[in-house]
Amino acid sequence: MERSLISKRYAKALCETAVKLGKLDEVSGGILFFTKKILSDRKLMDFLSSSAVSPSAKKAFIEDNRENLSSLLSNCFNIMIDNGRFSLFEKVCFEWNIYEKKQRKIITVKIITSSELSERNNGQIMNFIRKLHPDCKYEIYSETDPSILGGFILKIDNIIYDYSVSGSLDRMKNHIMNSSV
Repeated sequence: MERSLISKRYAKALCETAVKLGKLDEVSGGILFFTKKILSDRKLMDFLSSSAVSPSAKKAFIEDNRENLSSLLSNCFNIMIDNGRFSLFEKVCFEWNIYEKKQRKIITVKIITSSELSERNNGQIMNFIRKLHPDCKYEIYSETDPSILGGFILKIDNIIYDYSVSGSLDRMKNHIMNSSV
């Protein structure tokens, strides 16, 4: 089975179970703690991912850090260790963040403009986003890119809304090229 699919399955099962048990915040905090601790220490990650280290030694480490984990997250880590999958820890955490955001109705929005937005224009774009995704919270990232010439590009999760001048010119060019044949 593909490694990314396995990571998604662990993360999805963990998130769905956390929601069902009302432990989303608790599991999220544990993942944040372990992500900072493990991913910042290459030796620790190598220890937990190594097939040369016994599962009982890995589980002892998890148990030693139990005060920072919910029992649900501890069990998930132990299952990953038992199945020789702890090397997927980073990918599972990445996928967890995606599932957690869906549960919390948090949408990632990237706004690309040719120059800094005025408050008025920013408000108009935010109204557009709110109409598309009401009742959601937003993680907003802004970027300036003079090559779009004007207007804006929105990237909301995996959907792109291109209202840029350069995008309009490209669409016009393609239309002319395709209709003049």
